[in-house]
Amino acid sequence: MYYIGIDLGTSACKFLLVDGAGTVCRTVSRDYPLYFPQPGWSEQNPQDWWTACMSGIPQLLEGVDPALIHTGLVDKLLARAEELARQAGSPWLRMAVSKKDKELLAHMKAVNFQYRGN
Repeated sequence: MYYIGIDLGTSACKFLLVDGAGTVCRTVSRDYPLYFPQPGWSEQNPQDWWTACMSGIPQLLEGVDPALIHTGLVDKLLARAEELARQAGSPWLRMAVSKKDKELLAHMKAVNFQYRGN
């Protein structure tokens, strides 16, 4: 039995294959760029995530019987599922704001300040 881990990060998608005992069998990483269209802006192209997944997963599972794959663990993917779902025949609607975007960080700090009541 094998388990798959996927981490869609800021600069790369990382894949992990472990067996039932927790032993790491294989790791794969697919880099993708960050885009800086204006000073302080930071964006990612969801197409880059999709391309990374479509090339990384087959390499991760090379030589592995698909019947032995039990489940997958995904980090950050669910937050980006809307963009990934658009791949099914639909064009990407827009670039995705990266967590490194200065305007986004300022907004997050303001929301956090209000939420905590400080």
